[in-house]
Amino acid sequence: MEVIVSSGQVADNTVATKLIEGARRHHPDRHIHSASMDAAYDDTAIYQCCVQNGIHPIIALNPRKEKDSEFTLNQLLGLDQKGRFFCRRTGFPLLHNGTEPKRKGRMKLICPPTGERKQCPFRAQCCPGSKVGKTFYLYPLHDVRLLGTIPRGSEQWHRLMNTRSAVERTNSQLKSPTHKLDEPRVRGLEQIKIHVFLSVAALVVKTIGRKVCRLFCR
Repeated sequence: MEVIVSSGQVADNTVATKLIEGARRHHPDRHIHSASMDAAYDDTAIYQCCVQNGIHPIIALNPRKEKDSEFTLNQLLGLDQKGRFFCRRTGFPLLHNGTEPKRKGRMKLICPPTGERKQCPFRAQCCPGSKVGKTFYLYPLHDVRLLGTIPRGSEQWHRLMNTRSAVERTNSQLKSPTHKLDEPRVRGLEQIKIHVFLSVAALVVKTIGRKVCRLFCR
């Protein structure tokens, strides 16, 4: 939908917001539901850009300076790199118990007295007399990076993240001996841009041609 060619000195995450805004501007008739990216794009500006354009950011977390690849939400709540919530005092996993669209997508987490949580030494202090267990409420828009507009670790989040494989296949084709983007025969950014755009156009035409053949050449 959108292509930007930059020099090798430009970081990928600085181009992502321009790609998103360009795709929205050039294709106003297309609804972009989500944007899946790897940890190199774990940047606050990208999350904000996605939310402002009505797009769900599906971005892998970059541990950065967090200890042991765990992320702190507050004094009691933590999040591991796979998007699973846990109690920071015990390490016990918490259960996602739905979201409330009418309350800005408020997320509900519970710590029910089941499984290993039955032996929690803090239960009498934390939620005495509660059959449901301790309940936590989180607002995704307060921390889009860690919480996400689609909960991290959910089946939907992983399904959307897996769609990145289509992008990787496209990149592999563009770097193949046919299109040779990994071995350009020209110099200068402008010449490289021409090479890239022609290669992308050729790949699009080839893909459309294959689909047409499947429909009519049987």
